[in-house]
Amino acid sequence: MNDERKGAISMSAAPQLVKCARAAQMQRGIPDRGSKESRAGDVMHEAAAGKDVALTPDEADLVRRMLEQETTARMMVFGTDPIHVTRREERLWSNNGKFSGKPDIVMVDGGTALIVDYKTGRIPVAPAAENWQMRGYATLVAQNWPVKRVFVSIVQPLCGELTLHKYEGAALRRARYLVHALVRRANNPKAKLNPGEVQCKYCKAKPICPALQEESLALAKLGHDVSAFEGKRLAELLDRCKPVEDFIKALRERAREMLTVKSEAVPGYGLKMGHRRRKITDNGKVYEVLADSGVPLNDILGIATFSVAKIERLARERDDLSAYEARELVEEALGELIEVSESEPKLEKEVCQTES
Repeated sequence: MNDERKGAISMSAAPQLVKCARAAQMQRGIPDRGSKESRAGDVMHEAAAGKDVALTPDEADLVRRMLEQETTARMMVFGTDPIHVTRREERLWSNNGKFSGKPDIVMVDGGTALIVDYKTGRIPVAPAAENWQMRGYATLVAQNWPVKRVFVSIVQPLCGELTLHKYEGAALRRARYLVHALVRRANNPKAKLNPGEVQCKYCKAKPICPALQEESLALAKLGHDVSAFEGKRLAELLDRCKPVEDFIKALRERAREMLTVKSEAVPGYGLKMGHRRRKITDNGKVYEVLADSGVPLNDILGIATFSVAKIERLARERDDLSAYEARELVEEALGELIEVSESEPKLEKEVCQTES
């Protein structure tokens, strides 16, 4: 597969490299599998760029809000003036060829540029003024166009309004210095590993990371009696758990992959047949079979299960509604027929965690 990054650092990884300088080196050569969420995000990015792609009603609504926020950012920077240069999804390279970046959109008019980056997730990223990815993009744009000021904007409708920041003069020069220093540190053969929840979350090198291996052993040595851990110490240990949990999950996935290819690939381990599940594929035909067999209607309804989520999905698809609109409609229509229950409280950090 052709690597448009040419093995060099991409600014999309900058927030990760700030926390773990060796992350890029560890991940080189490891293919990117992607996920359902990332693939959906790619499709929405394509739609925002004007491509004709299939979207769900919720995705179409999110794209519409992204484009509205993009227009707002453009108006805040340029007003109603026409933009002379607009680039979408174009990879830009640094003067020294050591790093690159692919902003969603770059607008240039005279000595002013605006960079907009879309985020489709629900986990809020760092705002534009603090975002290392956008700092890298500002550096790249300033090296590719003779601009004096660069505005950067994060558009993430699921987390609120857009954020906007201006780099100009000394601030733009400092951004360039910081980005080049980050790249030099990341390419240093002696760069340090630093496991943590944010930097390890999407890291492809989890199964082979020696720092995570050491962290796993260190936590294991604490033993099973946790009654002595309280307050600050307990919070510290909880912070260390997530990367290790992801590491263990990645190890098991790697073992399954190897055993699928060769049954003796992992000594002492094998693959056991998974649980067999049976599923009805056509509810209408099942109803016909039961009714033809003489099963009363009330008995059929007694074994049928209606799902609130599926009814909401039906409302979205039939009436082209957003998820919020479908939820409101179904709750109003069914009222007391919907029983609400809650699971055990979920443990989570109170401070909002941001990512790139």
